[in-house]
Amino acid sequence: MFKRLLAHLLDTWTFVIMSDARSRIFQIKIPKALGYFLPMLILGLGTGLYVTYQEANSLGLRTSQLKEEIADKKEELTTLQDHYQEIASRTEETEEKIRQLASIQGAMNQLAEAAKSNETLAIGGSAEFTNFTPEDGIANDEVSELSTIQENIPTLVQNYEQTISDLQAVQEELASIPSIWPTEARRITSVFGNRIHPVTGRTSSHDGLDIAGPYASEIYAAADGRVTFADYNGTYGNMVRINHPGEYQTSYGHMTRLHVESGDVVEKGDLIGEMGTTGRSTGVHLHYEVHKNGRAVDPVPYVFIDQ
Repeated sequence: MFKRLLAHLLDTWTFVIMSDARSRIFQIKIPKALGYFLPMLILGLGTGLYVTYQEANSLGLRTSQLKEEIADKKEELTTLQDHYQEIASRTEETEEKIRQLASIQGAMNQLAEAAKSNETLAIGGSAEFTNFTPEDGIANDEVSELSTIQENIPTLVQNYEQTISDLQAVQEELASIPSIWPTEARRITSVFGNRIHPVTGRTSSHDGLDIAGPYASEIYAAADGRVTFADYNGTYGNMVRINHPGEYQTSYGHMTRLHVESGDVVEKGDLIGEMGTTGRSTGVHLHYEVHKNGRAVDPVPYVFIDQ
């Protein structure tokens, strides 16, 4: 059977070409094997070219999508940085108010001491000016200034207390934003969004950022908050979840060791665990998630806020 097939393929087709009976005859012999395989070769090349064309189009479309995603991330990062800078500016303004109030308080104390040295303030009861006679120790305008300041003391105290309250609110807001890298490692191995899962090999949504580093690298709280979960959590392995005042929540997965317990109150930068490869993992890394108002968001703009 094989010999007959081989003999058939090695046989040839003969094509005779002639214009008329007196013309020279041209004969073209084509191996039957070429006749069989040439159409398949052409079909294969055509299919390959078509697939390559489709892949090129798909790659171009994906490149455009990536460019749009990068632009969106840059815009999101700029928005977060502007918000962070606005809060920081409010902090500076509040601190400047405190410095001004402290300066006023110092001037008031100096005037009060000067007035006391000249026995121009009443002794006992309320701090009022009585029977003042200008002498060499203090001028009339200084006494008048001191009197004005004393009348404004309640307002100054109220402003001071409000300024302190504003400063505390601003500092708390800054502390509640997850604005630092959760580890000293900086090698990102998987970004936020759809990806080919390294274990299953299937396309799936990745709700966080994978950061690879040395085994037992320290993991830090990205913002002030309260630990709501600190235990083994299936595919996430040893995981910590922190609720931050306001709208944010962060999660830290695959750790080899936990340094906090559920209910603990932590501050930004506190040690909460060590990097590992527990759960469904292909290597030592931290799986880091940021949730805003209950929805997973890309952590990248947040870890770059300070930069």
